[in-house]
This record gives sequence, C-alpha cells and structure tokens, in this order.
Amino acid sequence: MSLIGSIHTTFGGMQLTEAKIATASANVSNADKTGYTRKEYQATYTTVDGITTPSGGITISTIDKQLYKATIGDISDNSYYSSIATYLESYSSSTGAVDGGNSISATIDDLQTQVAALATSPDDSSQKINLVDSAQTLANTLNNLSSDLQGLRQQADQAITTSVTNANDALTSIDTLNKQILKIQNAGGSTADLEDERMVALQNLASEMDVNYFITDTNQLRVYTGAGQPLVDSGTHLLSYDASNTITDASTYPTNIAGIMVGNKDITENLRGGTLAALVELRDDTLVNEQAKLDALASTLATTVNDVLNTGTSSVLRNSITGAETGVTSGDAFSATGTLRLAVLGSDSNVVNVTDMDLSAYTTVGDFVTALNSLSGVSATITANGQLQITAQDPSNGIGLNQMDSAVGSDAKSVGSYFGLNNLFTGESASNIQVTKDLANNPDYLATATLSGSASLAAGDRGVATGDGTVADNLQAALGGKTKFSAAGNFAVQTVTLASYAAKIISNAATSASSASSASDVAQLTYNQTKSLLENSAGVNIDEETANMTILESQYEAAATMIATIRDMFDTLMTAMR
Repeated sequence: MSLIGSIHTTFGGMQLTEAKIATASANVSNADKTGYTRKEYQATYTTVDGITTPSGGITISTIDKQLYKATIGDISDNSYYSSIATYLESYSSSTGAVDGGNSISATIDDLQTQVAALATSPDDSSQKINLVDSAQTLANTLNNLSSDLQGLRQQADQAITTSVTNANDALTSIDTLNKQILKIQNAGGSTADLEDERMVALQNLASEMDVNYFITDTNQLRVYTGAGQPLVDSGTHLLSYDASNTITDASTYPTNIAGIMVGNKDITENLRGGTLAALVELRDDTLVNEQAKLDALASTLATTVNDVLNTGTSSVLRNSITGAETGVTSGDAFSATGTLRLAVLGSDSNVVNVTDMDLSAYTTVGDFVTALNSLSGVSATITANGQLQITAQDPSNGIGLNQMDSAVGSDAKSVGSYFGLNNLFTGESASNIQVTKDLANNPDYLATATLSGSASLAAGDRGVATGDGTVADNLQAALGGKTKFSAAGNFAVQTVTLASYAAKIISNAATSASSASSASDVAQLTYNQTKSLLENSAGVNIDEETANMTILESQYEAAATMIATIRDMFDTLMTAMR
C-alpha cells in the first residue's frame, strides 16, 4: 500500500473512531434522559482499488423491536388494571367491613334490634323514636354509599376527557415526529434521537388505550386501535368525546352518554386496554352493577317494612293520613278486589263509625276517593303532589285502617301499600330512600297496632287494643326472615335475609377490590420485568460506555501515532529526493 493510501486509510479510521467516541459520549450524557436508548455508530465503507476504507456513517438505536412491542402491550395492561384497582378499592373502603359499625349490614342489624325492642313495648314512645332514628340512619347510610358510588362514576366520566386529551397529544406528537424523521432521513441525517421521542409518545398513547403499530420501510410509525381503527397513517385521526353529555345527576344512569369517537366511528365498546378502557368499564358496567345491588337492597328493604306496617294502624290518634306514594291521579285505573275496613276513632280509640268497603265497586282512583268522601265523618282528596289524603272531619277524631283482604293491581298490594298510607320508608332506590316526613316528625304515628277485624265491630266498641304488638312482631319476623331478591348487578336471583344481602354486597366489594389489586400487582410486575429487559437491552450502561471510550481513545491515539509515522516517512522520502 502506498503512503498516500496508508494516510487515507488511517485518517478514515481516525474519523470513524472519533464518531464512535462522540456516540459513546452522547450515550453517557443522555443516560438519564427519559426514553433514551443506547446508540451505536453504524459506519459505511468504500472500496477503491481493492482497499476498503470508512467513508462515513450514521448513528442508530440498539432497541430490540420485538421486546419493545411487548413493552407497549404491558403498558396498556398495567394502566388498565391499575385504574380498575384504584376505583374498586375506593368503593370497598366506602362500604366498610361486614361487622363495621357504620356499614349497611350493621345498620340493618341495629334496625332489627330496635324492632325487637318495640315488639316488647309497642306503645313506648321512646322506643318508636329509637326505631325511626335507626331507620333514618340506615337510609342515610344507603344514601351516602350511593353518593360515593355515583361520585366514582362521575370521576371516571370526567377522567375520560383527560385521557382522551392525553391520547390526542400523543397522536399529534407521533405524527409530527414522523414528518421530522422523514425529512431528516431524506437528507441523510440520523433520526435515532427523534425515534426515541416517537417511542416515548407511543408509550404515552399505550398508557391511555390498547394499540397496534408497525414501522414502514420509510421509517414511518403507523398506529391503530387494538380493534384496527387507524389512528396515525398518512395523517392523524384524533379521538373525540362530547364532555358536555356527561353524568350530572348522581341518582340517574343516563343511557345516552357520548361515545369515544375516531371520526364517525364509535370505538368505546372496542377498547380493551389502557386507562380509557378501564374508565369506560367502571362508569358503564362495574359501578352501575354495584349501584343496582344497592338499589335492590333499598327497594326490598322499603317494600318489606312498608308492607308489614300497612297491615296495621297507629295506636296514637292520627286525624289525617297522607300516603307516601306520589303522582296518583283521579283518572288512574283502580283494579282492586276484597275489602278495606275504615273506622273513625274517638280520642279513647273507641269506634265512632266503621265501614267495610267493597273495592271491586270502583274502577278508578277517583271512584275510590268519592266513596271515601261518602263515609260519615270522613273526607278524602288527592293532594297537589298526587298523594291520597284521608282525614277525620272532627279534629278530635282519628282514622283507623284494617287492610282485610284488599288487593290492588297486578301485584295484589293492600290499599295501604298501594297508596303508602303507613309507610316508614319513601323512595325507590339507595340514592333517595328516606323515612317519611310524617314519621320523622312524629314517630308515635308508627303503625304498630291493629284495627279490630271483628265482624261485629260497631260504634262504641274498642277499635285498637292497648299494648297490641302484633305488627311489631310481624315486622321483626319479616326483617329477620328470608326475602326474594331479583337479579341485580352480578348477583343472581336469591332468597336471603336483608342482613345477608347487605353482607354479600360488602364482601363482594372487598373481594372484587382484592382481585383487582392482585391483577394490578401482576400487571405491574410483568411490566417491570419487560421494562427491565428492555433497559438492559437498549439502555445505557455508563461503566461499559466509559470503558469503551477508553479503548476508542487508545485506538485514536494509535492512529494519530500512525499518521505521525507516515508523515515522518514522507519527510524522509522528500529529503532523499532533493
């Protein structure tokens, strides 16, 4: 090889070594930069007259593409399970423990205790107060739990907006970086650092939703939803979400909540991973199912208690009785059979007059009200709120009821239950169950006694016996007995006690939260392992890079020495030629 060739080859080697040193130095400097992957200098070579010399090169990333694809999937899974666990743990915390003092299970137990005490002293005013207070505590517990649950639904709903924004930011970043990479690549420059930024954007996107992707021959990242809807191709297809159509009323479950759209395609039901899939599942399924179980408990509790109380009458004179059921109109059909006994009672609970009403004679509520108004000493009306109100015309008298064999409507409710005349509870769900205002203001009106059902009952007879605990006994049996619950949420049809159903709600919430937490731990561990493998594969090891730089610097010094030697040989040759 000629001296000129030697100089050219050695100088090319020095340039290659210098580029490798610069690359190793950049690796060390950027070791802590988020998303940075170890770079290598990939040299190009030119062969002239049989001599191959370095002629340039480009900096490339050392990332393992298959390992990175696995990491993207693990990021989506980790975000999904983490979000599910966070919300379910919060709900489980709200329900408390089965034996916790403030849980729905404990408050039902307390109501049973108060009913049992009333059964032994049915005329005790203080015990009636205790029972009504206990019922209100139970109602408040259900209200609060429902409010917490709906608060979580609203939180998830609002978080969807944030998640969509984050996803769109990532998509926009990927598209911008694609364009920059293509431009620099066409100019022959290195795009390795931009590729790192693009992969960080892809990770951010995967945290929000499950995605599929590939890189084209021209180094363009193409991104799709897990179900195949394009997100980034030649352009960007951003997500949209109508945040104005969100949950605003915690007591309702709107069915018209806007979907997450890509163009005119609703992808909501196809989401399978990431934060978005978790939030949608929580808002539209998981938490709704939990609410359905609470509602089933509240509704069954109210029906069970109210139906028993409507078999009785108050031992304390009630001049006027207003039904708890609202929305009743005179034109409503009144399909009823059997007999209802209504008595006007004096202050001594003796009968002033009594009537057994044949319910089959009336076809509308208005007919029934007209019949009530025809009774001696009685007036009846439908209030502005649609409630049946029955009043003794003499303020010193009261109204007594015995439901006898009355049956109204397809579910054969007694007249009292149909209109809610002696209800303890009002409302039809966990969000709005409450103690009726009449009983909250005057617990003595609790219907614990029974109007005599004797066929010979007449004016002057004792209408309500002192110390009659029949209704309280029946209520105690109903609360402690098994009741049929319809299917609700993930609960099948079952016949259990109210306390058992409440305990199942609490234990199921705890089990679900525990399972979600375990799944989240597994997903986090899997992601950490994959991430560690990726970092070991593509991350920067400062000790190795420093050692490599030392070797390269030695090579550079050797090449410099070689150049100096060749220069001396040139000088010697030039001197000899003079």
